[in-house]
Amino acid sequence: MKRILQFCFFVLLIGINVPIFSQQYFNLIQGKIFDIESKQPVVNALVQIEFGLDVYKAQTDSLGRYVIKTMVRYIDGKYNLSVKHNDYYDLSGVILVKDIATHDFGLKQRVKKNTELTDTVIPVVSLDGFASNNWTLLIDVSSSMGEPKIWSILKSGLQNIVQYFRAEDKITLMTFASKVNEVLPPTSGNNKQQIEDAINAVKAGGTSQGAIAIDVAFKNASKNYIENGNNRILIFTDGMFTSGAKEYNKIEKIIKSYSQKDIDCSIFLFGNASSYVIKNLEQLANAGKGTFAVLNDEATAKQKMIEEAQLVVEQ
Repeated sequence: MKRILQFCFFVLLIGINVPIFSQQYFNLIQGKIFDIESKQPVVNALVQIEFGLDVYKAQTDSLGRYVIKTMVRYIDGKYNLSVKHNDYYDLSGVILVKDIATHDFGLKQRVKKNTELTDTVIPVVSLDGFASNNWTLLIDVSSSMGEPKIWSILKSGLQNIVQYFRAEDKITLMTFASKVNEVLPPTSGNNKQQIEDAINAVKAGGTSQGAIAIDVAFKNASKNYIENGNNRILIFTDGMFTSGAKEYNKIEKIIKSYSQKDIDCSIFLFGNASSYVIKNLEQLANAGKGTFAVLNDEATAKQKMIEEAQLVVEQ
């Protein structure tokens, strides 16, 4: 015992550090934040990554660099990321995180228009910096969807986002009622008039076969899968495309199986649905790692379509 004490005293005298606990990180996420136009670094941008309930933040330095180190080893996968700066539009999306990952992001600067009375902030919409979209638009055309207001809202939202699609974006349009129809085969986002014509041609009529339509839509999306892209089924309905817990369970299994293959599903509801329908559609969207939203007006429809196209950040 005496010798042990003498050794410890000797260690202290010569100044050797003997660590009892060593601190280490398990995931390292790093990169640069830059102005998407000038390519200059963005200083003091706040980068935030969510690992479930755990949130990690970092601020960019004078070179626009950020570094996030976790104290827990999270499994490889896609996690929510956001980047914020007072002088730029917020950026949010999903990134692939491994033990060591590097992701650079470009921010769009807020633009001000000078007028005699005041400075007005002009919203800037762009898909620059976001992943290619592989969208299958699945529209419920059952008789219950026949209200003119519904079609005005739906077509306004879709026609607006068409203006921002790029050549690398791939759009398929399918309708379903008593049967499933492919109105528009996979089409490049450059062919805007062709996409718009297909949207305008859609009309309501018939009874819905939801489970069959959703299965067909996912199979279509699988054929056109884009690596690291925004592969997504967007369902537009008044919620009357199925009935009963058995059918909902069947649809949920289909959606879950494809979400595991990185083909997600978002659901957009029109009209005054019951709380039962809303609850079930929310559950389906959650199973598909997608969005659920009620579209009551054209402005909301336009904004939601833009958000859907910006869900995955380009890698």
